[in-house]
Amino acid sequence: MVLAGLMALLVSCASGNIVLPRIDTPPHHVKTGERMLEMRKLEAAYREFERALDLDPKYAPAFIGISLVHGLRSEYPPGVRALDQADRLARGKAQEMAVYVGWMRFLLIGGEHFDPDWLARVEKTFSQAVILDNEDPAPHYYLGLAYKEARQYDRAAKHFYRVMEMGGAYSAAASEEYRLAEEMGKTTPTR
Repeated sequence: MVLAGLMALLVSCASGNIVLPRIDTPPHHVKTGERMLEMRKLEAAYREFERALDLDPKYAPAFIGISLVHGLRSEYPPGVRALDQADRLARGKAQEMAVYVGWMRFLLIGGEHFDPDWLARVEKTFSQAVILDNEDPAPHYYLGLAYKEARQYDRAAKHFYRVMEMGGAYSAAASEEYRLAEEMGKTTPTR
């Protein structure tokens, strides 16, 4: 089986039909920028999002990434402008959902420093997102993080559990967050 795959590769190479993945595309640069954000390499992330916009000035996910970099730098007005631009440019359900999730993430980053009523705004954004797609785990995950940040551990655990039920990209992180929320809920006195 492996030998057959190797032979097919050699034949493709010999005929000049090598298919390489395209890496200089807006989605690729946004994905790389997201990885840089996770590592808190803000300058590298910003460069990736900017490169995505060089290739497509109307690519909404790149504006979402730029907004998150601004949020992490405590530069809230330019972050809001970038999210507003993403909202105007979003095309299709996936990009619309990404804008909702981007707002939730931005509000989580800024918290009370950005908006004293940040949790209510996250909840409102979540409500809009689930109208678009209640089976997308991302809004549930970020609402869970918001409740955890607000020390509402029971509510956080409920959303993390929902993400685990859905499975997918957020389920491993949600499982750990669920465990933490359950633990913190037991040790935190109720008001």
